[in-house]
Amino acid sequence: MDLLRGTAVLLVIAWHSMTVTEGLGVDVPDAITMANQALSPYRLPTLLVISGMLLPRSLTKPVAAYVRGKVRAILWPFLIWTLIMGLLRDRSSLLDPVTWVAGRDHLWFLSTLFVCYLAALALRRVPGWVVAVAAWACWFAFSPQVPGLANWIWFGAYFFLGASLSQAFERITRLPGTVVAGLAVAAAAGAVLAAARSGYQWGAPWLVISLVGVLLLMWSAPRAPRVAVVRALEAMGRSSIYYYLAHVAAILLVGRGLLAAGVESGWLAYLAAFAAGLLGSYALTRIPAARWLFLFARRIAHDPTQSRSTGWSDVSPLPRQPQQ
Repeated sequence: MDLLRGTAVLLVIAWHSMTVTEGLGVDVPDAITMANQALSPYRLPTLLVISGMLLPRSLTKPVAAYVRGKVRAILWPFLIWTLIMGLLRDRSSLLDPVTWVAGRDHLWFLSTLFVCYLAALALRRVPGWVVAVAAWACWFAFSPQVPGLANWIWFGAYFFLGASLSQAFERITRLPGTVVAGLAVAAAAGAVLAAARSGYQWGAPWLVISLVGVLLLMWSAPRAPRVAVVRALEAMGRSSIYYYLAHVAAILLVGRGLLAAGVESGWLAYLAAFAAGLLGSYALTRIPAARWLFLFARRIAHDPTQSRSTGWSDVSPLPRQPQQ
């Protein structure tokens, strides 16, 4: 779980290092663009499926504790970072109610998670795969263009599918070699197609491609050797709320600084943005007081070793502090 989360979040940082710097006027090299587009079918679907796989465990909590945890660990950081991103990018957007519901920039993900967790309470007796199929059928039938609603339906379906896949995880990791080989060929073909078609798009073919990639990643993750890179990705996965929420602000600030200094090299700007997103987020994991940006919990100020929330920890636990 941690490895898959960490890998998905790393790919999100790589993507926004491209899109944010492009938005600032940097001409990103074609090789970077194509690589990010090739991986786009697998990035967010994996993150949402993994989030949904932990839903059954979360639903075992009392309703009051369940809702309180989602407010503390999803709604709270959503509101805090909506304010931060609005101040950084467009203050007038803070006056738009849609901003506070649908989410701006990358924050739509938290909006989608929060809605899915609330919907899961009402749908707790319905199999996750049934909810997912119904959601995708709804999207194909109506293609809603209401801000936020389209994300909640389309990407929320991945979340509920993940809830069902949690029961099949062991079987997925034992898929026969011929099936895995087929998944690998299909995922590679999907990556090539995505690179040629400007990335992931909403539609039935891309839905199949993304699910193939997710299954392949789920099969591969337990077999990854415990080398330093894998351990680092697992650590990112355990702290993924920090990396996901903070990286865009760090990229934006460094990108503006580079342009002000006259640095217009696409490769240099991209690598600097990527490093800023990665290292800036990591720095926040080492600052106990920064946890208030990611979790509302009264005990944090008094207990710096508190490491888990009752809400977002179902998606990505807060990092443990090192022993003093």
